Amino acid sequence: MNRPGYRLKLPPQVPNGRTNRAPGHRRARGDSIPVTDDMKGLMRAFMDNRDRPVRSELRRDYQVDTSDLLRWISGEKPRMRVDTWERVKPILEQFAVR
Repeated sequence: MNRPGYRLKLPPQVPNGRTNRAPGHRRARGDSIPVTDDMKGLMRAFMDNRDRPVRSELRRDYQVDTSDLLRWISGEKPRMRVDTWERVKPILEQFAVR
Protein backbone atom coordinates (compact mmCIF):
# COMPACT_ATOMS: atom_id res chain seq x y z
CA MET A 1 0.00 0.00 0.00
CA ASN A 2 1.47 3.32 -1.06
CA ARG A 3 1.03 6.22 1.26
CA PRO A 4 1.61 9.76 0.06
CA GLY A 5 5.22 10.79 0.62
CA TYR A 6 6.34 7.18 1.21
CA ARG A 7 8.87 5.67 -1.15
CA LEU A 8 9.65 2.01 -1.29
CA LYS A 9 13.37 1.50 -0.78
CA LEU A 10 14.82 -0.80 -3.42
CA PRO A 11 18.19 -2.51 -3.22
CA PRO A 12 20.85 -1.04 -5.50
CA GLN A 13 20.80 -2.47 -8.98
CA VAL A 14 23.60 -4.71 -10.15
CA PRO A 15 25.00 -3.35 -13.42
CA ASN A 16 24.49 -5.70 -16.39
CA GLY A 17 23.33 -8.49 -14.10
CA ARG A 18 26.83 -9.06 -12.75
CA THR A 19 27.64 -10.09 -9.23
CA ASN A 20 30.64 -9.36 -7.06
CA ARG A 21 32.26 -12.72 -7.84
CA ALA A 22 35.66 -12.90 -9.41
CA PRO A 23 35.73 -13.69 -13.14
CA GLY A 24 35.62 -17.41 -13.77
CA HIS A 25 34.48 -18.20 -10.24
CA ARG A 26 31.68 -20.72 -10.10
CA ARG A 27 29.48 -22.02 -7.33
CA ALA A 28 31.30 -24.58 -5.22
CA ARG A 29 30.03 -28.11 -5.86
CA GLY A 30 32.18 -30.05 -3.42
CA ASP A 31 35.57 -31.60 -3.92
CA SER A 32 36.18 -32.59 -7.52
CA ILE A 33 39.13 -33.97 -9.44
CA PRO A 34 40.01 -33.82 -13.12
CA VAL A 35 39.38 -37.01 -15.09
CA THR A 36 42.82 -38.27 -16.16
CA ASP A 37 43.79 -40.43 -19.13
CA ASP A 38 44.42 -43.37 -16.77
CA MET A 39 40.90 -43.03 -15.40
CA LYS A 40 39.49 -42.88 -18.94
CA GLY A 41 41.48 -45.99 -19.86
CA LEU A 42 39.99 -47.89 -16.94
CA MET A 43 36.50 -46.73 -17.95
CA ARG A 44 37.09 -47.85 -21.55
CA ALA A 45 38.33 -51.26 -20.36
CA PHE A 46 35.16 -51.58 -18.29
CA MET A 47 32.96 -50.61 -21.25
CA ASP A 48 34.76 -53.14 -23.49
CA ASN A 49 33.79 -56.02 -21.20
CA ARG A 50 30.73 -57.67 -22.74
CA ASP A 51 30.16 -59.67 -19.53
CA ARG A 52 29.91 -56.63 -17.26
CA PRO A 53 26.67 -56.10 -15.31
CA VAL A 54 24.12 -53.77 -16.86
CA ARG A 55 23.57 -50.35 -15.36
CA SER A 56 20.50 -51.34 -13.33
CA GLU A 57 22.36 -54.27 -11.75
CA LEU A 58 25.30 -52.04 -10.85
CA ARG A 59 22.96 -49.58 -9.21
CA ARG A 60 21.02 -52.27 -7.35
CA ASP A 61 23.86 -54.59 -6.30
CA TYR A 62 26.80 -52.19 -5.92
CA GLN A 63 25.07 -48.81 -5.35
CA VAL A 64 27.12 -47.32 -8.20
CA ASP A 65 25.81 -44.98 -10.89
CA THR A 66 27.65 -45.45 -14.20
CA SER A 67 25.42 -43.19 -16.31
CA ASP A 68 28.15 -40.54 -16.74
CA LEU A 69 30.92 -42.89 -17.93
CA LEU A 70 30.57 -41.91 -21.60
CA ARG A 71 30.58 -38.21 -20.69
CA TRP A 72 33.79 -38.62 -18.69
CA ILE A 73 35.44 -40.67 -21.44
CA SER A 74 34.52 -38.15 -24.16
CA GLY A 75 35.63 -35.17 -22.10
CA GLU A 76 32.15 -33.64 -21.99
CA LYS A 77 32.47 -33.77 -18.20
CA PRO A 78 36.12 -33.02 -17.42
CA ARG A 79 35.75 -33.29 -13.63
CA MET A 80 34.37 -35.86 -11.21
CA ARG A 81 33.57 -35.71 -7.51
CA VAL A 82 36.10 -37.49 -5.33
CA ASP A 83 33.50 -39.62 -3.55
CA THR A 84 32.09 -40.71 -6.92
CA TRP A 85 35.52 -41.90 -8.06
CA GLU A 86 36.06 -43.74 -4.77
CA ARG A 87 32.78 -45.64 -5.30
CA VAL A 88 33.22 -46.31 -9.04
CA LYS A 89 36.92 -47.25 -9.18
CA PRO A 90 36.69 -50.69 -7.44
CA ILE A 91 33.77 -51.68 -9.70
CA LEU A 92 35.63 -50.57 -12.83
CA GLU A 93 38.70 -52.53 -11.74
CA GLN A 94 36.62 -55.62 -10.96
CA PHE A 95 34.90 -55.76 -14.35
CA ALA A 96 37.57 -54.21 -16.63
CA VAL A 97 38.90 -56.26 -19.54
CA ARG A 98 42.63 -56.77 -19.00
